[in-house]
Amino acid sequence: MPSHFRNILALIEKNLIPAYQQFDLTENQFQILNALPSSEMSDRGGVGQKLLVQVTGFPKHQITRELAKLETRGLLRRTVDQQSRRCKNIILTKEGSNLAGDISLIYNNVLRDVFSVLSDEECSTLQKLLLKVY
Repeated sequence: MPSHFRNILALIEKNLIPAYQQFDLTENQFQILNALPSSEMSDRGGVGQKLLVQVTGFPKHQITRELAKLETRGLLRRTVDQQSRRCKNIILTKEGSNLAGDISLIYNNVLRDVFSVLSDEECSTLQKLLLKVY
């Protein structure tokens, strides 16, 4: 069964490669931008870097490195958390928010295409099972 998961992930990855290239992003940068909410984030002070580590599953040092690259491109900014000065919050810039919205659409379209062979009921069952494992 694990090889089936690898095959599905490889299929998703293969379908996402053109998007990475289109936006000149690495796979990790693409995943980070996809994980960041693209609206109303600045009103709440952004997303904590620690939460981003949990959501993406990437090591902290990798997140820090990729965020620095995205910040250099003007797609996000990092601010000091008001409650804990040691923590950083990530806020998308307008350009970053627009890009994150585009990425989310592409990602959802790829998933829809990959899983189009399943009925709505099968997709719902799969989602419930995956949530149970995760």
